[in-house]
Amino acid sequence: MHMHSDLKGLSTLMVILLIIIAVIIGGIISYAFTIAAYVNVKVPEGTTLVITGFYFDKENATSFKISVLNPSYSPTEATIYGVALSLKGENQLFYIAKTEPPIENGVVIPSGESLNITCSEIIKDDTTVPLGEFVGEFAGKDIIVHIFSSDSSASNLEITLPFVKLYIFPTFIPEVSLKKFNITLVNDAISAINLTIKKITVSNIAVGEMTPDANVQPVTITIGKSLHINFNGSWQGVEKTIITVFTEQGYIFSREVYLPRVYAEITDVSFNESDTGHFNVTIFNSAESAIPVTVNKIVCTLENGTTCTFSDLSVSISPNSEETITLYWNWEGYRGKEVEVIAYFAQDFETEPYTITTPTAP
Repeated sequence: MHMHSDLKGLSTLMVILLIIIAVIIGGIISYAFTIAAYVNVKVPEGTTLVITGFYFDKENATSFKISVLNPSYSPTEATIYGVALSLKGENQLFYIAKTEPPIENGVVIPSGESLNITCSEIIKDDTTVPLGEFVGEFAGKDIIVHIFSSDSSASNLEITLPFVKLYIFPTFIPEVSLKKFNITLVNDAISAINLTIKKITVSNIAVGEMTPDANVQPVTITIGKSLHINFNGSWQGVEKTIITVFTEQGYIFSREVYLPRVYAEITDVSFNESDTGHFNVTIFNSAESAIPVTVNKIVCTLENGTTCTFSDLSVSISPNSEETITLYWNWEGYRGKEVEVIAYFAQDFETEPYTITTPTAP
């Protein structure tokens, strides 16, 4: 009986030893497979920069920040000399013109360290523009951020710009007035943020009044809403204008507009030397004019500054046509002197002055 107990105890001990041996062998085998996988991973032999982060605040489009890492396994430091953006699938590069810290002469990142670079201006169409103009134009687009180094292969990161879009709808109606126009601004229904308009410029047009005047008091356009603005300013003779809208959030939106052309001129002023009771004014409406024009007033200015006004006229002139208007004025006492003649139109514009000398005595 005692011998049986000893055999039983010995068997139990053997089982425990076998289990321990099996665990040790299994661990060795497991380690062998695991370390084999790591052995097959190749650490880059050269210096390789990595863009580890892209930071853009949709409420502040004046700049973005990138984090660039020179990994600890890099054998050397790396010098960054350029940052650029491109649209996904396209080859054109838009180089960053202004960074902090400056990288024009290169900025060094030691091995195992990272650097944050703030980018705020960009080169577009050979011109340096604020970043807000770029992100306003390419709202919601996928772009690639590129880092260029003399010591490393180029590093790239794909990101998507937030969709913030303002539409500009101008209205120039020559039939109504060549001294008034309006613009409607629409914040897209799926824009990421509200936009506050702080400045509007209209190239080639001297704006006299804007209502409401966002240049004086900023106006907020919430998502999906619009703002209608009326302008006073002559656009006679202006072929093209660029409307640019600046926001407090840093976004800049522009639209180029070709304006309907309206041009009329006085081609002749004639005085009959033997009939001083009247004179004639001939007006031509250009073939390029978009509309018929209506003469509603003619003003003559004499040498001494006195004016003779002929109002209550209503003479319509079609494009590529001319009309001669007879005006009654006794100019007998004004022979041999200059007269400046200007025609005014119902469409809120006028001709260039036409100067003529009245006939002397017959």
